Amino acid sequence: MHSPLVSGIAYSVRSYAGEYAGHDHAHAQIMFALDGRMEL
Repeated sequence: MHSPLVSGIAYSVRSYAGEYAGHDHAHAQIMFALDGRMEL
């Protein structure tokens, strides 16, 4: 069975240390810590 919700998903692994100011996106983002902790 093919789900259109997962078709064409793009992903990347990025470093985040809290240095970015808040901003909007036209897409959803899922963030989780790969190593250690991440505070949002």
